[in-house]
Amino acid sequence: MQTDPPAAVADFLDAAPVLDNAILPNCYADPADLGDLQIGFRVDVTGANLCDGESQWRSNWWVLGLNRRAEPFFIDADEPPDYPVYFAYRGSSRWQALPVADCLTDFGYLLERLQDLETDPRQAADWLEQRVDVDDEVWGDVWSWYNDDIDALERRPVVGIEARDYLFGQVVIRRLGQRPDQVLAVVGHLLDRQGPDLANLADQSEIVLRRDRFVNLRELIDHLTALGATVVFQPDD
Repeated sequence: MQTDPPAAVADFLDAAPVLDNAILPNCYADPADLGDLQIGFRVDVTGANLCDGESQWRSNWWVLGLNRRAEPFFIDADEPPDYPVYFAYRGSSRWQALPVADCLTDFGYLLERLQDLETDPRQAADWLEQRVDVDDEVWGDVWSWYNDDIDALERRPVVGIEARDYLFGQVVIRRLGQRPDQVLAVVGHLLDRQGPDLANLADQSEIVLRRDRFVNLRELIDHLTALGATVVFQPDD
């Protein structure tokens, strides 16, 4: 699968609802290009491949959405046309795929129905209990959230996720620092700029690189800072 998704996946992303439940997706990949949401999973911020390495993220896994804890929902590209949906918790050095739905269409239906019911969390929990196994690891956490069962959720702590991580904003370079060529090389890769077009960026007072959740931008900020650049995260208003 290329970064442009097949029709079934694009259709799901085009209609996918954002849920209040912190375990379920609240942001999704672009229906026309899955690329940006793969950072931190398939690739790092420089575009280097992370698949089949120590984290055990597989080359056929593609992230479709993240929940409020920046945990991924993804499909296996080798499983068309149904595309079963999987989920992985943060907090471990290795990603473990947990089954969520047998097919993408079923997952979309569950999300749409839960969105309709979320004004009454207890009703959402009751409906969910009739349709999925709430003893399942993932759906059990979804069900616990609707039931306001904080004790159950705290048994699955999330490592390294803070309130700021949920914020949307943009990475801005204010100074290139002592290694401008290396910093510009990263900038050129991210913005697809080269030659004179890239050199012109060096004269700008600020270079805006990427907009995303802070949790997905930390690695990029740390990388550029290590190169000597002055980098800030500007949250959206």
